[in-house]
Amino acid sequence: FKGEFSNKVLKDAINGDILVRVLSLVFDKKFDESDKYPSIMYHITNSDYLNNIKRKGLVPKSKSKQSSHPERIYFSTTKEKSDKLWNGNFKMYIPKNKGILLTVNVDGLNLYEDPNFPGAVYTYQNISPNKIINIEPIEEG
Repeated sequence: FKGEFSNKVLKDAINGDILVRVLSLVFDKKFDESDKYPSIMYHITNSDYLNNIKRKGLVPKSKSKQSSHPERIYFSTTKEKSDKLWNGNFKMYIPKNKGILLTVNVDGLNLYEDPNFPGAVYTYQNISPNKIINIEPIEEG
């Protein structure tokens, strides 16, 4: 029965009798992209988490995500891209005057490009506090 149904649907689609929707599947890469990225990257977060970050470092979380995936830590490769990410998406998740930008040494981390989030890379690994080399407030205009 399944084969007959599939053939009928296919014939109807070819004849134009039904609407065909195109589905685009995007998959995360399963290999290490670390060698193509700079050793210093930027992470946007809420200043409310700063004391924990100074004690424990960055730990993968899944809050405020736009798609379903394992817990991860996101970075931008430049300050300019961080500004674009802040003005594009992150501002809605972090209260006014609470945004901070962490400058992080990512040497030794497995980094992956997110196909759903241009300009962002991520890791599944914890990042120790000594890898955070600068903390600054995000200027809101």
